[in-house]
Amino acid sequence: MTNLKMYLIEWWYPKGNTDSDLAKALGVEKTSVCRWVNGEREPSLERKIAIGRILGVDSRLIFPEKGKGEKRHLSSRKSAFNSPVAMR
Repeated sequence: MTNLKMYLIEWWYPKGNTDSDLAKALGVEKTSVCRWVNGEREPSLERKIAIGRILGVDSRLIFPEKGKGEKRHLSSRKSAFNSPVAMR
């Protein structure tokens, strides 16, 4: 489940709002919102900020930054296939 979906379930839907309402507020098609909610696509930075404003939440909580720290962590891990134990 995406963070966006969790925030919509927590803050948007209980107020009687729908994905169509969010799409209208953002000036996009409902299909775009559905793709973001389902994690099929990611909105632009401008849309992320607008979604945060509409939901009253910092957009960085809804869309945490993926990137450098994660890549460094993954690239710094040694592969089990390259370890001396695996080569014995």
